[in-house]
Amino acid sequence: MLVLKKWRRCSRFGPFKSHKVIITPLPDSDADAVTLISRMWQMVGAEVLRMPVDRHDEVLASTSHLPHLLAFSLVDTLSQEQERNNIFRYAAGGFRDFTRIAASDPTMWHDVGIANKAAILSKIDEFTEGLAQLRQAIETEDSRTMLGVFTRAKAAREHFSKILSGSAYANDMTTTKETVFHLQPGGQVKGQVRVPGDKSISHRSIMLGSLADGVTHVSGFLEGEDSLATLQAFRDMGVVIEGPHQGEVKIYGVGLNGLRQPPGPLYVGNSGTSMRLLSGLLAGQAFDAELTGDASLTKRPMERVAAPLRLMGAKVETGENGCPPVKVTGGQALKGIDYAMPMASAQVKSCLMLAGLYADGTTRVTEPAPTRDHTERMLQGFGYSVNANNGEIDLQGGGSLQSTNIDVPADISSATFSWLLLRFHLILMWFLSMLASTLPGLVLLTF
Repeated sequence: MLVLKKWRRCSRFGPFKSHKVIITPLPDSDADAVTLISRMWQMVGAEVLRMPVDRHDEVLASTSHLPHLLAFSLVDTLSQEQERNNIFRYAAGGFRDFTRIAASDPTMWHDVGIANKAAILSKIDEFTEGLAQLRQAIETEDSRTMLGVFTRAKAAREHFSKILSGSAYANDMTTTKETVFHLQPGGQVKGQVRVPGDKSISHRSIMLGSLADGVTHVSGFLEGEDSLATLQAFRDMGVVIEGPHQGEVKIYGVGLNGLRQPPGPLYVGNSGTSMRLLSGLLAGQAFDAELTGDASLTKRPMERVAAPLRLMGAKVETGENGCPPVKVTGGQALKGIDYAMPMASAQVKSCLMLAGLYADGTTRVTEPAPTRDHTERMLQGFGYSVNANNGEIDLQGGGSLQSTNIDVPADISSATFSWLLLRFHLILMWFLSMLASTLPGLVLLTF
């Protein structure tokens, strides 16, 4: 107990604060001893994780062993060249950062390689396969494949950074820096402000652009949490997407049947729109997929889309009480249905229309009351025939989408906060300018 108390005092400033410690107990490990070790690490501020040995070896082979071996191999290969002195002389910061880990203890890494042989060889084979595909793309000047590798890697690296920092898809608008305003009387405020784009149309621009043949250009894309979750989901299914950068997105469509099985569950955060619409789209794919979300989304009902999809022949499973996760089994033959929605829902309607793209025959949806018609309008914009009349929307499966340019319109609801903030700033600036005009000099304000 004395030792634990000392470690508790060190936890405020110790080197283990907020770091992860992985414990891999064996089946015959003493439970009390494992608990004691866990408490010890927690007392010095570490986050303790328990993991089976095999899983630990697999994870570390990917995130630690493979990078170290690649660094060792790269430095060793370059050092064999006759001009190695000149090569290393011109090495920039990126090379130094990447190869820094090659300065680790060779004996230790020799032992790691022997002890983790199977897991390391598996990851080396995966990396070699990916490197061979990149080499082939460079040799044949396959721009789409190269862009796919680079954009997916960049997005994955940024996502990885956000996971480590605990931030979200969207950029954090807060700042810890001190802001100083210098105010003088007179002058005027003028300029142009573009209201953020519509979220529903941003979602659909990514979905339909990915399923289209050709390259779709999107401007005004809403770079919010939900829209970015949809964008990441399609990157995970093999779609090359450049951006977003200041609302500009470039989507290299793969056609209706060009999506690939994602490497794992598709995480859509808190976006119910993403999950419900993707359920219909995934029902027509040849591969299995799973949709997951955050704690809030896992409490929202998904049977309202799963039930009619099953009528179309899809195999869809939901979690407890009909909530996420949603598991969709691929390779099912879909058929068109006439479906009268029990309640008005643009998401349910859109889900069935996306599934109808892959269905045999006509898919017809009848609305009990009008809902937003973004999906049918955008399908028409991508060259797909959709009939909408008196609350009935129908389309034939088996067609194709053609790429287009999309300018996402501004959303008035997105402008509310900006408008209130602008009004507050204008009132504040007016008040401070009046104050400045009554004082002999400059008013300095620090926030």
